[in-house]
Amino acid sequence: MTPPRRTRDVVRRRVVVHGRVQGVGFRWSTAAEAERVGVAGHVRNLPDGTVEAELEGAPDAVARMLGFRITA
Repeated sequence: MTPPRRTRDVVRRRVVVHGRVQGVGFRWSTAAEAERVGVAGHVRNLPDGTVEAELEGAPDAVARMLGFRITA
């Protein structure tokens, strides 16, 4: 019998988003999508008007988050 895998590939990405991202629910939408796909991290507004996201999780889940878009 093969023992269960105890290791899991995990990647971490830092993303800075430019454009109209403050005041449109971007942080909330991103957090909700991250929870849905199983990605951990945080999203925060930066003083220059951009938004920073740090994402960590399985490679395929993080890739889905990197492609996430909201419409405002």
